[in-house]
Amino acid sequence: GAFQDATNSMCPAPRPGRAVDSRIWPFDAAAFLEALKRVDEQAKALNVAVERINVGILDSGFPAVPAAPFIDDRLSRAAGHSTYNRYGVTGNGDPTPPFALPGDPDSDHGTMVATLALGGPRFLELDTTMVSRIRLRLARINDPGNGTLQDGYVINGIDDAIANGAKILNASFEFDVELASLMQKLAARPDIIMVAAAGNDGRKPRDTPRYPANYGGFSGKGVRDRFLIVGSSTIDGDLAPFSAHGFDYIDVLAPGCDIPTYLLDLTEHKDLGTSLIVTFLVATVSQLGLNGSGELRERALIGADPKWSLYQEAFAAGVINPLKMIEIFHDYVELMDGTHLSGRVSWNWDEFPKCQDNAYSPTARDKVMKLGRLEGSSDWVIMWRTRSKDLQRCRPEFDTAQTITIDGRPDPIPLTSVKDIVMASLDPEEIQESHEHE
Repeated sequence: GAFQDATNSMCPAPRPGRAVDSRIWPFDAAAFLEALKRVDEQAKALNVAVERINVGILDSGFPAVPAAPFIDDRLSRAAGHSTYNRYGVTGNGDPTPPFALPGDPDSDHGTMVATLALGGPRFLELDTTMVSRIRLRLARINDPGNGTLQDGYVINGIDDAIANGAKILNASFEFDVELASLMQKLAARPDIIMVAAAGNDGRKPRDTPRYPANYGGFSGKGVRDRFLIVGSSTIDGDLAPFSAHGFDYIDVLAPGCDIPTYLLDLTEHKDLGTSLIVTFLVATVSQLGLNGSGELRERALIGADPKWSLYQEAFAAGVINPLKMIEIFHDYVELMDGTHLSGRVSWNWDEFPKCQDNAYSPTARDKVMKLGRLEGSSDWVIMWRTRSKDLQRCRPEFDTAQTITIDGRPDPIPLTSVKDIVMASLDPEEIQESHEHE
């Protein structure tokens, strides 16, 4: 096995005229924290508990405590407890501090990943809300003697993380053989999801299998809802040239160029790669307070900004939008003029859409979760949750003169004026009804 590597020369420069504000890249931390606060208030009003999430980080090693006073202060000050647990396992399963190995070329990797799982420098500068809601369980999964990565160490790290309550596993490694033990463990735990890097070699997983990346997407083997496989996008929102791609195994893209993070010596650093964007996605999904791997995966997929050029590159057909992902209690509507609306959407279908590129089409028995225009095309993408809780997608054919209705707005909204619709995962009315019957 190996950690996934990339070099900064692989990231293209932004297109002319594209200004990138480093304070809000790769996404606007302040806006996300405002949205998180709003969702927390909604959860409180509905009497829904939003608990701290345990995240297992399986990587190359992390700073020793005496060498990391700055990181200790930033990561523990919010809740008065350490959220950065420096314990892990070696190959024989014995607990040991997972400090980085002297001279290990991968030693910076674990530090960058762990700090990004807590939001990275921008979040740590602005607010500690995210930090107080995440507890990391770290495991160094490379050999303490020679630094090599072995599948047995990975399994020990997973066992340690799960035993300590982890619901999200962060994976930035790849093997060229299947990980049968990993599949068996996650098949038995529908409450756990592994968020894994797609890979930095530009391959199509169907042509050159790598694991766990080949467990995701549309064709992932076995329990694909236990995996969220993340590819990389550029600053302009295109597929990064180094990223593995293909909707059959890659779930969604996220910004993977010029990501601000920390090195082992805790100096701020910008790097790239699918490993890093995986941890930003972990930081986002860990805030949602959802139960079950399928729900977390669904939020990541429907909460992407769809684009025609990415339709064949990732199942979500786009780049993750954290502000859409986090709206779990209210449906989110983006209009063509840039207006954002939220509430309860009713679909006024005269006839359900018919798929152009899927043998199945959504019916009244399914739950439509997303309908969005594919940027750069006149086509749309629709995603729906089947009765078996599986998420399907296609390019639909339908009459765009049809309308939707949003609670609190007197007039129907024609689909001709809609850019994207992302449905809520938790229905406030159903939550209230369940409380009444308790």
